[in-house]
Amino acid sequence: MGSLLETMYDLLLKPQKALSEIMQTKSLKQSLLVVLFCTILTTWGGLTTGLFSGTSQIVIVFFDMLASLFVWGAAAAIWHLFAELTRGHGQIKQLLKLLGFIYFIDVLLMPIYLVAAVTSSAGIIVVATILVWLWKGALSILALKAVYGISYAKAALVFFLPFLIFVGVFLCSMILAGSLMMTMFNEFMVNPPQI
Repeated sequence: MGSLLETMYDLLLKPQKALSEIMQTKSLKQSLLVVLFCTILTTWGGLTTGLFSGTSQIVIVFFDMLASLFVWGAAAAIWHLFAELTRGHGQIKQLLKLLGFIYFIDVLLMPIYLVAAVTSSAGIIVVATILVWLWKGALSILALKAVYGISYAKAALVFFLPFLIFVGVFLCSMILAGSLMMTMFNEFMVNPPQI
């Protein structure tokens, strides 16, 4: 237990030391357990705020666990692909280990959820969640750098590239849909239906 708390402390204050220690000493099973434990803990904490009253909390926890496992694996696979394309050399197993232990940061949300439940303030949850996501993003960039031996700039590019591609495809599809609608509308205005 002491080693686990030390790892969490190092992830908060000495992330590079923690990431190299996790790569060397921790197993993939431990990383999987961290993902599941942190997901269960933060989901139950989020449920105490009353956001999902009336629904089965067990079902929410189960689907949140499945979603967390999917996101964990998909993020590692996509980032591994982009890291390999940027000529980084590393193992996806190492990346999975590091990304799994980065889930520890979610535990920081627990006290925030409790304060929000007492004060009925959703703003606290939003701000705290954004800060935790930013820190997890920074740790993910450090993990990519550590696993694939690439520069900070390449690691940031690998981190943001899936989001940029998604936004680009979304914008192109919206422009295409808009132009198709304009074409259909122009056809309608030139040849109005006869009543």
